[in-house]
Amino acid sequence: EAARQIEVLENGGEIFQETRRWDDAKGENVLLRSKEDSQDYRYFPEPDLPTIVLEQEYVDGIKESIPELLVRQVQSPVYFWDSVEYMRAQGVDTILEVGPGKVLSGFIKKIDRSIKTYAVQDCASLEAALNALR
Repeated sequence: EAARQIEVLENGGEIFQETRRWDDAKGENVLLRSKEDSQDYRYFPEPDLPTIVLEQEYVDGIKESIPELLVRQVQSPVYFWDSVEYMRAQGVDTILEVGPGKVLSGFIKKIDRSIKTYAVQDCASLEAALNALR
């Protein structure tokens, strides 16, 4: 966006207040709408948030418990296993994993290979999953 604005100014153009978005297919910012005045920016007053002060002893306690919690989470997949078993018992045969990566889909395949999984990470993978489900 900075490069686009520099080019506009160097060519004698003017920068206008506007909302833009990134278009992956074109590899550029594209105009969504222009903004006439500051009202279009919908300014909000600063929120009246209280300051939160945490005692160092409390912070240290949390830091010490994190390794134990991570170990427990990694070594206790029984809750996830139980959830997949319950879904399977309810007749679920297809699961969409929405978000980056395919970690949960991998875990599901280890529990039951018959469950179809689709990892949806972007528009293209969503389209592929929808086409497969049709």
